[in-house]
Amino acid sequence: MCGIEATDQTVIRARHMYDGERLVQLADSYVPVDVAEAAGVENPGPGLGGIISRMRDAGFEQTEAIEEITLYAATSVEAEAFGVEVGSNLLQITHTGYTKTGRAVEVTVHRPSPGWVLRYSPPIS
Repeated sequence: MCGIEATDQTVIRARHMYDGERLVQLADSYVPVDVAEAAGVENPGPGLGGIISRMRDAGFEQTEAIEEITLYAATSVEAEAFGVEVGSNLLQITHTGYTKTGRAVEVTVHRPSPGWVLRYSPPIS
């Protein structure tokens, strides 16, 4: 998956993110086992800067991220979770974080609730 080999063992961190009582995002992260163990990814309280900061502190600093944004049809589970019809268009953002050596150390599949606005400010040189 996006730079993490199919034969690599990974830790999956599945999250439901809320704004008060409202579900705003489903996010599943896939992290190689050695990185997850070194960074303490199993800790439910990610702390300041989240797991990316913990990875950096463990020697797996992400220096590049590639994000792919796709539109897809909501499954029955997602439709129920977000209160939309099955097949409704939803966004999926697949974030892959790489170290300076080019190793993928995190792939997170974000599925935000309807109504999200994406804003990017990439450097122009």
